[in-house]
Amino acid sequence: MAEPVYNPNAFAFTDGVPLQVWQNIIIVLDQNIKVETELAIGASIDGEKRIHQCGRANAIREIKEILVSERKKALDVANIDWTKDETLK
Repeated sequence: MAEPVYNPNAFAFTDGVPLQVWQNIIIVLDQNIKVETELAIGASIDGEKRIHQCGRANAIREIKEILVSERKKALDVANIDWTKDETLK
């Protein structure tokens, strides 16, 4: 089996089902960031558990930042203005 090859253009998700997939990925990430953050700052968590929970929230946020960055690059290469796309803010 051949090694997977990274194709940055795949992140353009310009319309149709690919765009819906992108939008849903962002929704899932945002929901999970919110839940993990709420758990991290909740009154019922303390000590090392809070530290662990903060790390989880931060990891999801960083994954989102990586994916958003890759999409911006792909849209730049395709000469598509991404500045009005709410999922890229």
